[in-house]
Amino acid sequence: MRECYALLVPAGLPIADLEDVSLKHFLGLEVGGQVLAIGGVELHGGTGLLRSFVTHPQHRSLGLASILLENLELHAHGVGVNRLYLLTETAGQFFRAKGYAACPRDAAPQAIRMTEQFRSLCPDDADFLMKSL
Repeated sequence: MRECYALLVPAGLPIADLEDVSLKHFLGLEVGGQVLAIGGVELHGGTGLLRSFVTHPQHRSLGLASILLENLELHAHGVGVNRLYLLTETAGQFFRAKGYAACPRDAAPQAIRMTEQFRSLCPDDADFLMKSL
């Protein structure tokens, strides 16, 4: 958990509800004992909320985020997720380039609407994106 916070807090990503999220669906990329990138999927039946996705600032532009995203998508699909959603204030362009499309917030599945991230942690003007797996 400490490794998560060490990347998430400086990036300004929400951590208030991480205690409630199953960390077994979080993946990280580590080199020499240092976590360089981390991300997770919050499971809600056949849908998932991609969250806490960040790469260490000194290791950006190396393709780590792409590798991590591919692994998270494979993991999510392997546990029965057929659609991934995410909210982002800063990385919309990255996710769109990876096949995610804008989705109206009012079209979000009820389970995603009930998450802390959707209801209160991310502002209403954050990009809401979706990808079918």
